[in-house]
Amino acid sequence: MKSTKYKFIIIIGIDQRHHIIKQDQVYKMTIIYSLILIVFTLSINLHGIPIEKDSFQRQRSFEEIGGYFQGDIRIPQLTRSVAVVGDYVRWPGGVVPYTISSDYSTADRNIIINAMRTLESLAAVNNVLCVQFRDKIDSDGQYYIMIQNGVGCSAYVGRYTGVTFDRIVTLQNPGCLDTATIMHELMHVLGNTIHLFFIVIVCLNMEKSLEGLRNFFA
Repeated sequence: MKSTKYKFIIIIGIDQRHHIIKQDQVYKMTIIYSLILIVFTLSINLHGIPIEKDSFQRQRSFEEIGGYFQGDIRIPQLTRSVAVVGDYVRWPGGVVPYTISSDYSTADRNIIINAMRTLESLAAVNNVLCVQFRDKIDSDGQYYIMIQNGVGCSAYVGRYTGVTFDRIVTLQNPGCLDTATIMHELMHVLGNTIHLFFIVIVCLNMEKSLEGLRNFFA
């Protein structure tokens, strides 16, 4: 019996219910996030090689250990819904200031910064940066992300203009310091309001056990 090459087929679409984004912006954002998704998929090495149970659960646990929504999404108390829509979650000019905890080594810091540069490059249109991560300066006030060696991998979705709280991104080491995971959390930070990513599940490829079903639908 032949093994199936991919466990998931990933389809990109646009939720037409959101009309707050202009058509040209939708087109550009579709291209940007399509490229990001392709690189992200390649980065996590989906080559059809069966994933060992222990390896899968160890990788999965870092994004679930914090106990946030869907494992790694932090939600401020001002909202009870995962839907994040509106200008107040966007970073003006696509510029995201950051600080990186001194708990990381120089090598670890470089991994994080290189992931930022990769994301910037992928999001660029005609060599013009649409997203830029830079060191925090005093004039940024409270609007910057704090990358910390905390518990698990997690991030808030967007900037949340006018809301006072620490915009913490946790990248636990070891466990979260790979390019794909860092980019994943930074994409939460960007606060994308276009719901581009839909997944079609090939149920025949799911693990045929109660534990496998629990892990998938939990």
